[in-house]
Amino acid sequence: MIVNMLFFTIIIKRKNITAEEYKHREEMKKLREEYIVRGLMHRN
Repeated sequence: MIVNMLFFTIIIKRKNITAEEYKHREEMKKLREEYIVRGLMHRN
């Protein structure tokens, strides 16, 4: 039970991000996807 409460507390804390952090994470996600696509294109 305590582990579940700790887990939910961590999730709630992670959800409280600023707009700048969100924007940065989205940009990083987009770059990662582009690198994956480029890597797959070079494999063929």
